[in-house]
Amino acid sequence: MIGDDANGGRGRNGEMFGRLESWMSATCPSARFKLRIIYSKPPNMLLSKLLLLPVAVASSVTIYMHSVPTSASSQTPVIPSPIPLAQIDYDADQTKGTVTSFTPPHGSYTSDHLLRIGLHDSASGSWRGIVTSAASFADEYKKKFVVFVDEKGEAYHVGFSTSAKGEEKEDVQVQVVKRAPGMKPVLNKPVVLNAEGKLDSKVEEKTFIQK
Repeated sequence: MIGDDANGGRGRNGEMFGRLESWMSATCPSARFKLRIIYSKPPNMLLSKLLLLPVAVASSVTIYMHSVPTSASSQTPVIPSPIPLAQIDYDADQTKGTVTSFTPPHGSYTSDHLLRIGLHDSASGSWRGIVTSAASFADEYKKKFVVFVDEKGEAYHVGFSTSAKGEEKEDVQVQVVKRAPGMKPVLNKPVVLNAEGKLDSKVEEKTFIQK
């Protein structure tokens, strides 16, 4: 019954819906039927459905910067060790990310000074990213980071590019590219041999349209 409490009787809400049912049954029986369908569902069922709704989980990645020596015998680079350049929050199912912090390079280097931009593993010392000029961080350019993520949503590579500033308000943009499954080979129809190990010489009969 509608509005039944745990003891089998109707509560205050049950009485209210009971009167509403009586009035609607006299005016519109179909509406009374709909009312029963709506309020006969347990409230905890709706709560369980809400808990099962997918929730977007944001991930975060730190992009580092490091000077690149011009040769093996060059002097100590301007930025001798990797330092954070940008902190980016992203959702692997979305195409855009958010820059939570950005510290452009500054110091005693020339515009053609080369910088490593990418992901840095402090344990192994490995880099995954690109090399760009320090001139890319000039104020007249718009910066764009490209975060490449795998099937699990983890960042495995970083790209960086610049372009002339337009009417956009964002000086730094983030694009998220999720790795798509590669193309699968398309095999030809297998050759079927008869019991003698030869091809059947039987010619398939053409349909009326093929004739």
